[in-house]
Amino acid sequence: MWGEIDLSVLSDVESEALKNVGDRTGELVIDVSRVTFMDSAGLHLLGRAATLARTVRLQGPTPAVREMLDLSGMSPLFQIDQTADQDPQRS
Repeated sequence: MWGEIDLSVLSDVESEALKNVGDRTGELVIDVSRVTFMDSAGLHLLGRAATLARTVRLQGPTPAVREMLDLSGMSPLFQIDQTADQDPQRS
């Protein structure tokens, strides 16, 4: 994910991110290191991913992402890696 994650881009981002969820048996890795803005639509997307995948790992959350996760109390739903790596399964 990159740029601004809000209602105006939700459907495009959602279809791309959630197609990697598969059969709920694995881990979904989402690179959020390039997200510059996130509103409640972005939180909705991450929350949905958390209900569909066994584990959701967020890589390199920016201050914008961290703030929304912390304010919403959703941080415990995710494994959070402070730096992004080159995982080919990331979205």
